[in-house]
Amino acid sequence: MAAIKLDAKQERIVKTLEGPLFVSAGAGSGKTFTLTQRIMYALRPGSKPQGQWADPQVPEPFLDSIDQVLAITFTEKAAEELKERIRAALIDEGMDAEAAKVDNAWISTIHGMCSRIIRAHALDLGLDPAFGVAEYAEDLKRAAVEHVLRRAIAEDATGAGAYDDLLAAFALENESGSYSARSLMAILFKVLSAASASVGGLGAFCQVRPAPSHVALMEAYREIALAPATPTPRLPSAPSTRLTPMWAPRATWRRCARASPPATRSPCAGAAWARTRRPPSPRCAANGPCSLRRATWA
Repeated sequence: MAAIKLDAKQERIVKTLEGPLFVSAGAGSGKTFTLTQRIMYALRPGSKPQGQWADPQVPEPFLDSIDQVLAITFTEKAAEELKERIRAALIDEGMDAEAAKVDNAWISTIHGMCSRIIRAHALDLGLDPAFGVAEYAEDLKRAAVEHVLRRAIAEDATGAGAYDDLLAAFALENESGSYSARSLMAILFKVLSAASASVGGLGAFCQVRPAPSHVALMEAYREIALAPATPTPRLPSAPSTRLTPMWAPRATWRRCARASPPATRSPCAGAAWARTRRPPSPRCAANGPCSLRRATWA
C-alpha cells in the first residue's frame, strides 16, 4: 500500500478526533480526501488516546466500526463518492469486513438520514414504512399554491369571496391597474417557502402595511408633469458690468510701474489707480502703458 501524504493542515484535521472541529475549504481543495483519511485514521489501532486503552500494551482504534461514523453530504452524488473512497481505502488497509459495511453505513444526505430514522420507527409513528421522499419540494410547493389559488378562483366566481380578499389584502396591481393572479401566486409561494424553513411556521409571520401602489405613484408623477408651469420670480437685476480677469491687467500694471522711472512713471501708478484699485480694460494691456490714461470702464 502506498503511503498517504498529508500536509500540515490536513494532518491536523485527520488526527483531531475529540471535540468539535470546523473546517472551511473551497471547491477542489481536497475536502473529500481529507474526510476519508480522517475516518480511516479513526478506525486504525492507536488512534484512541493511550490513556484510554484497556491494555497499555495493545493499541486501540478511536472507532470500533464504520457503523459508528455519521457523515452527511449535500447531494446524493457526493455521498456515493464518499462511500466509494472509504470502501477502496478500507480494502487497501486490509479491512475487508469493514468495507462490506459501507453500503449500510450512515453516510448520506440529511434527508436520507432522516428518512432512515423515520422508516425504522414508522409503525410507532403511525406511518407507512414504504413512504417516499419528495425529490422536488419546490415544484410541489408551487403546484400546491396553484391548486389552492385555482380553487379559490372557482369558488369566488362572484368576486366577493376569498380570492377577492387575497387580492385586496396584498394590494396587487399590474401596469394596467388591474389585479394580477400571477403576482399573488409568486407572493404566496415565497411566503410558503419561508414558512416551511421557519421554526414557527406561518405563526411567525405578521401582516405589514403594503407599500404604495406603483400605479398610484405613476399617476401622481403624471399629474405633476402635466401641471401648468408657474413663472419663476425674477430677482432684481444688478448693474450691468463687464468683468475682466483680475490677474492679467494687474500684472501688466505692475510691470509698467517697475519699468518706468519715478519721474516719468505712467499715470497707471497715479492717484486714479490708488482710488479705484480696479484692473484696466483689455485695451490697456493690448496698447501698452501709455494708453492706460485712455482706458475706460464699461
